[in-house]
Amino acid sequence: MSIRNATCTIHKTLPRRRRFWKPWKLVNTSQTDFQFNYQYNEVELVKGDNAATSTAILLIHPIGVGIGRWFYNRLLQSLYNKRNQLERSGRIVALAPDLLACGSASNPMVQQSCQKLPLFTVSDWSSQVEQFMAMYQHEQCFNSSTVLWCIVSNGGCVPIALDVMPPQPFNVTNIVLSAPPRLSGLLQDNPPMKKVQQSYRTLSGVIVGKLFWWFALRNNGKFVQNFSETNLAADPKNLGEEWTPTCVQMARTFPKSRYSTFAFLAGALQTSCQPAFDALANNNTEDIAINVILGGDKRKNPAKSWFWEKKRKQETLKEQSLSHYLQSRQIRGGREAVVGGRRCPAHEDSDGFADALVSFLNMDIE
Repeated sequence: MSIRNATCTIHKTLPRRRRFWKPWKLVNTSQTDFQFNYQYNEVELVKGDNAATSTAILLIHPIGVGIGRWFYNRLLQSLYNKRNQLERSGRIVALAPDLLACGSASNPMVQQSCQKLPLFTVSDWSSQVEQFMAMYQHEQCFNSSTVLWCIVSNGGCVPIALDVMPPQPFNVTNIVLSAPPRLSGLLQDNPPMKKVQQSYRTLSGVIVGKLFWWFALRNNGKFVQNFSETNLAADPKNLGEEWTPTCVQMARTFPKSRYSTFAFLAGALQTSCQPAFDALANNNTEDIAINVILGGDKRKNPAKSWFWEKKRKQETLKEQSLSHYLQSRQIRGGREAVVGGRRCPAHEDSDGFADALVSFLNMDIE
């Protein structure tokens, strides 16, 4: 596995700050460019530098305390071990970058002083992914070949993957949604941005933000361990001994990565995917297959955004699965694979996840 460097630029408004002599008033700040220099992991599965067609598997990690590109380390190793099962021709690589405000992508260069990071949204993260794809195609010897992209997204980051679709100038042929939220959650209306912004300002405040981060990391990450075992893993043993120490180490090494967690908790990723599904259903010429990988443990995650999300009424009818919904909309793909694990199947059962991913890629050979 190789560790390489990448860069992206996001145009955002600086977080509003309070006057020292009038703390009840907020000072409006100007817009500026945030330039992020970050790292990504690369594993070459199949060599084929002179092939006319190449395949790049882009892995979008979930967002949480200390989570970054390392989340897919097990899967990258499993994909490498199963590389001989891939039936696609040409060069095949697997890529796992750090998302904005996560890991190495949490220390931007800004022209103006900025004590905290702004609220990032789905469009910001998808812009980073698009810039990364353009950079990789241009710099990594792909100029002479056609690159077919397979985007894999886990959990609440599903909207990011669905936002990277035509008319963008990339040949995205496969999107794999791993442990996606409930279908009703994907199709619900966008949350009120004002409430999301208010929640983010509260969470990222000096007192609340530092107190939350201290509580999450105290006692060597006891909160992280308990939360992961209760809400994410089918079996605590699936996480491995390295899970909590890695989360704590990454969170302490990159303290500004807390702002991605605050954005997630504030509801920045709770964007409706209905427009993306409508675009795929109404345009039959688009050659994008969307498939689903689920963990065998079907228990729901009781965690939710704290500040504004209302308690859902108890459901009396069984909800339609995402794969059935894709099939009913006649969207290409619509296949579902069940592997071990619960909310993090790529980490909990990396071998089973790799088998499912390879199977999807082999089925969609043109």
